[in-house]
Order: sequence, then structure tokens, then C-alpha cells
Amino acid sequence: MINKLKRKFIVLATVFMLVLMAALLLIMNGVNYHEVVAESDRILDVLSQPDAPFLNDRQPPEKPEQFDGFIPRGMSPEVPYESRFFVASVSADGEILQTDASRIISVDDETAEAYIRSAMSSKKERGFLDQFRFSKTSGESGTQVLLLDCGRRLDSFRTFLWTSVIVGLFGCVVVFLAFVFTAGRIVAPIAESYEKQKRFISDAGHEIKTPLTIINANVDLLELDGEKEELTEIRQQTQRLTTLTNHLVQLSKMEEAAHTLQKVELPFSDLVTETANEFHARRRQSCWTSACRSCRT
Repeated sequence: MINKLKRKFIVLATVFMLVLMAALLLIMNGVNYHEVVAESDRILDVLSQPDAPFLNDRQPPEKPEQFDGFIPRGMSPEVPYESRFFVASVSADGEILQTDASRIISVDDETAEAYIRSAMSSKKERGFLDQFRFSKTSGESGTQVLLLDCGRRLDSFRTFLWTSVIVGLFGCVVVFLAFVFTAGRIVAPIAESYEKQKRFISDAGHEIKTPLTIINANVDLLELDGEKEELTEIRQQTQRLTTLTNHLVQLSKMEEAAHTLQKVELPFSDLVTETANEFHARRRQSCWTSACRSCRT
């Protein structure tokens, strides 16, 4: 029983730890991914402005005042010029009118057109195509499709994801080993209480057997010259109490391994007869006492 309790404690503690660790990893990586998407969308918002100088001017303006109204608070003016992206103008009937891939080296015009057609076929206004985050801005003359290279951000996200998973698994293994080595000390008070209880049941069972044996021996002597019916009732009750005592002792000696219970038929009629006979002697004694009282009166 104690070993089973230790195993249950280790399993439950490990499952709880794994669930907690999985929840923490999910929350941390979910927040990290959300930050990657949010930051990419902020850059797309800046680059997608109709009159922004970032699409045509490759060099930052000489006067910082020219950024007023284009760069949101908290974003560096260098971000639009550091970003790698390509843009295209698409007509209302889906024809690509112009493609500008001069701000990115890893994508040529043919590859850029393939990405732009994939973005136009998507029902979303924004989304990911491989490592690119696209944005579609509709206007009177058509649709402007801008694809931002998010490769470094996604690589950082994946690195953080795998690092957190590996560290989390390593932590789970360490905590699991700690549970294994400390489970004995944790359940030690329960084991001590259980051993004391089992010892008490065993000792009490052996102590009860002694008076029962003496009662049975005296009943054997009284049966030689007494009323056998009352003595038979006493013997049945002592045998019943002896059986209960043996069961109590057997219960205290049960091993920790699982036991298969043996099913037996219940003699219900015999049980009713035995119960009724317990009151038969009392009824005769009550009738005998009433008869004696009648004789005296």
C-alpha cells in the first residue's frame, strides 16, 4: 500500500508539473509570437502610408521634422530604412502593374511576383507567406501589396521556443527525480501511521482469540449436563466472533500487491434463520420468567 501511495504521489505530482510547465511555455511563446506579429504589423502600417517617404527615398531625410506624422511614438525613425521589404501595385482585375524589390536582396522579381499573387489569392488582409508578412491596402487605382521580411524575428521566436522547451523538459526531469528521491520522506508519516494501525489490528486480533478459546472450552464442559440449545447459541456467536477476528487479522496481513476478490453465493435463507435463532433463546427466557411470576402470584 505504501509503495502504491508513493507511485500515485509521484505520478500526480509529475502530471501536475507537466501541465503547469506546458501552460507556462504556451503562455510565454504565445506572448512572444504575438509581439512578433504586432511589431511586424506596426512596421507595415508605417510602410503602407500613401505619402510616406520610405518607399521612394532610400536615405533618411536630412531634417527629422519630415518624419512627423509618419513614425508613431516609440518607434525609431531608422526602422523603416532597416526593414527589408518589397511592394507591388495590382490593378482591380488582378494584374500586377509594378513591382519594386529594390529593398531586398534575397528575392528577385520573379519570386516577388509569385509571393504577390499568393497574397492576392488569400482572403486575409494580412498574414504570413513563409517568412514574409504581407499587407494589402486597397485604393482607387487598385491594391498595394507590401511584403515585409520577418525572417530574423521568426528565427528569434523559434530559437526562444526550442530553448524554452528544452529548458522546460530538463526542469521536468530534475523535478521528477527530486520527487522520486523525496517521495519516501513525504509519505513517511502516513507509512508510520499505517504500520501502527496494522500492528494494533494484529495485536487486538490475537488478544481477542484468547478469551474466545476459553469461552468455547467452557461451553464444551457445560454441554455435558446443561441446556444444549442455549449453549449452542453461545457457541454459534463465539464462532461468529472468531471468524470476524480471523478476518481482521487477515486484513492486517494483506500484502501491498493487488488481490483478486473471491465472490461467493450468499445463503440468504440461512442468514435469516441464524438471525431469528438469536432471539429464540431470549424469547424462551422471557416466557419462563413470566411463568414464574404467575406461579408466585
